Amino acid sequence: MQKKHFLFTFILWAAGFSGFSQAICPCECAYPVLFLHGWVSNSDTWLPVMSNTHFQSIWGARADVFHAAPNATTSENIAGNDGVMGTSDDDIRWVFSNENNVLAPGCVYAMNFDVSVANNGNMSEFPIIGGAPGLFDADNNESSIVKQGALVGKAIAAILAANPTKKKVILVGHSMGGLASREYLQRTVNNNATSAPRWWVNPAAADGHKVAKLLTVGTPHRGSNTMGNASNLRIANGNPKNGDVVIPFSLKTGEINEIDENAANGGYTTDDVLPDLSSEAVRDLRYSYDNANIFQNDYPGVYLFGGKETDIPTFPYSYWNNDVNCDGLTNNVVQQGINQNGQSVGLPYQWDGTKDNPNMPLPKNVRYTYYVSNTLSGGTLAGGDLVVDDQRQWLFQGGNGSGNSSTTGIAVPHDGTNHRLSDRIYLPSGPNHLGETADTDNVVRGLDEGDYPAFAWDVNIGATYSGMAQIRATAVAEGTNTTDVDWYTFTLPAAGKVKLTFFKTAGLAGRVDLYTTTPANYALMSVNGNLSATFTASSSANNAINLTTATSLAAGTYYFRIRHNNVVATSWRTPYKFTVTTGNVRLAGEEISETLDSQPLWIFNVAPNPINGTGIISFQLAETKQVRLSLTNTLGQMVKVLYEDVAEADALKETTIDTQDIPAGIYFLQLAGNNIHKTARIVVSK
Repeated sequence: MQKKHFLFTFILWAAGFSGFSQAICPCECAYPVLFLHGWVSNSDTWLPVMSNTHFQSIWGARADVFHAAPNATTSENIAGNDGVMGTSDDDIRWVFSNENNVLAPGCVYAMNFDVSVANNGNMSEFPIIGGAPGLFDADNNESSIVKQGALVGKAIAAILAANPTKKKVILVGHSMGGLASREYLQRTVNNNATSAPRWWVNPAAADGHKVAKLLTVGTPHRGSNTMGNASNLRIANGNPKNGDVVIPFSLKTGEINEIDENAANGGYTTDDVLPDLSSEAVRDLRYSYDNANIFQNDYPGVYLFGGKETDIPTFPYSYWNNDVNCDGLTNNVVQQGINQNGQSVGLPYQWDGTKDNPNMPLPKNVRYTYYVSNTLSGGTLAGGDLVVDDQRQWLFQGGNGSGNSSTTGIAVPHDGTNHRLSDRIYLPSGPNHLGETADTDNVVRGLDEGDYPAFAWDVNIGATYSGMAQIRATAVAEGTNTTDVDWYTFTLPAAGKVKLTFFKTAGLAGRVDLYTTTPANYALMSVNGNLSATFTASSSANNAINLTTATSLAAGTYYFRIRHNNVVATSWRTPYKFTVTTGNVRLAGEEISETLDSQPLWIFNVAPNPINGTGIISFQLAETKQVRLSLTNTLGQMVKVLYEDVAEADALKETTIDTQDIPAGIYFLQLAGNNIHKTARIVVSK
């Protein structure tokens, strides 16, 4: 292959990058995204979204997977036999002999509960046979929501450790993954509103959950009784329990299980991939349990709506255990559900509650979006997504939760203005439950940046970011859902001039505003910035719009807003881009008239993206420093060191990158030194 030589300028501390490719954006993300899977699933659930070329061009490829075992031992107690969290006998495990979950830096992560743990402490990913530690424990991906929620907190901590410049994460949960996210956010030590959060990364801080937004997709927020309450369809590892139905084929693969006359399960080997209706997960997902007494109403789903563990039926079938709160006991203690008890507000049944439990509510400094699919709404039946009824896929007040009319209701948590803190993406005739994780356009729609300063996304000075012009939720607090307003905030560490450089989404009109005074938490679209510029649909997306303060701003927190009008479903696929810089900023080759307000880096010129063959990387420092320029892969592994020496101030350093011996994929260029840490994502193509 003939080598190609390019010089492409990607200036992190400069006002313009007009040659920037619209197809690939090796940009920073304000917050990494953690994708969580549902019942009997794994981290590959979200591959249709994560492998989407448009999604990857903005967010990058999946950086890493956080593996966790909620049922790592044969104990039902989350804290193990000693009852103390954090010791070796805990029933949740995220550090294994062969996996320590030290994650690679990046913007996209997946959670994986589909693991098994061997006696030597090794973790097996996506086990073919068995995922549970013993005969009487549910597989890890069918474990208790309480345990999964606890491990969500461990994953968030690991993601932030891998990305020290990021302040929060975004959670995206499909099905039960949304409930695991709620467990993490809601559960408190004493199951009341006055005790500390139990699972948060930092329980002592008001935002110690470190979550900017929660998007749930097809989540049974109010439960699901799909397939009824009959249980014990499990093929056990070994002798089936009484009542087990041994099925000679796998519902997952469709293949006939091998016949073995000596097998303990009655002639068929087991692949343990049959969905288990007696699992802990199903126990927790039910909004009611059948009562064998025909003269008495069903019992409420204990995990969701509260109640007694002893009310969970054991006849004619039983769940693996009734230990909803995972304390090792199944007694008469009344459990707190994560939802409102319907009877406490005058409704006929406990499972009629439509809100989060006020005794341990969802925090109101998180933005919530519910993706609700009603697959059959165009026909004669109303069945939600065929697994979860549409009125049970979200939390609401003042309605019946179904459809999209005036009687539907308003999303909660609620901050006093409808659709502002919480909203809903309602999809009549949308995909079925299993198809929701392939609906990239609408999943990305749920990743919409904050619509008000109160929900502004934090960005760092000097880094280049991409943003997405998305159709907003079905109903919005202001304007229409085809006008997308995105708020960002940044902190100026020392007094200096500020420059916002912006490249719009192609084909859309709008405006950009920079606020040199702090706007109100819920500033309306009509409140313009101190500096602003408008753009038309016909304006070139490659021409920079620059907003520069005439004088220095004091150290502090500042905001800017980006608005695009007449957004369509696919507008997000061509992202807009922006960079906030301070001091005297310039393009390569421009004269500098004064200092850069002590900024340690002037320019960082990165090879073209994608790169095929060789290219040149250039950088120029404002101060003499020892620096190292390296290339790493998405696992954080060093590929090669490109430069390691003292770089003199004002001297333009150039080094060649040769990708001939590097496999195609996504990589990171990292320039590091004292008070310098700049990263750029590059794509190597063949």
